[in-house]
Amino acid sequence: MDNIKMIAYRAETGMYNMIKNQLSHPDKGRKLLQLIYSSDADLIPDYPNKTLTVKLHNLNYRKDDKVVEYLCEKLNETETEFPGTDLKIIYQLVST
Repeated sequence: MDNIKMIAYRAETGMYNMIKNQLSHPDKGRKLLQLIYSSDADLIPDYPNKTLTVKLHNLNYRKDDKVVEYLCEKLNETETEFPGTDLKIIYQLVST
């Protein structure tokens, strides 16, 4: 369990480092990430095109949505495949 917690913390730290320059208050970056983790998302697999779209629901403030859009762009640049499949993960906001 400690290993899983360590991996999750490192992933959160990596995402925080991606967005900290986009924040007006960098000290609130981890709280924003935790809000993203606990918010709703739609998962839309597209097997013919080999993609899995993760549509994140908008947050309460437009400034936070801008940071989420930026994070989605950066995560999409990694071209990550969903584990155990050949589906490339695409992140976006529902409103995009």
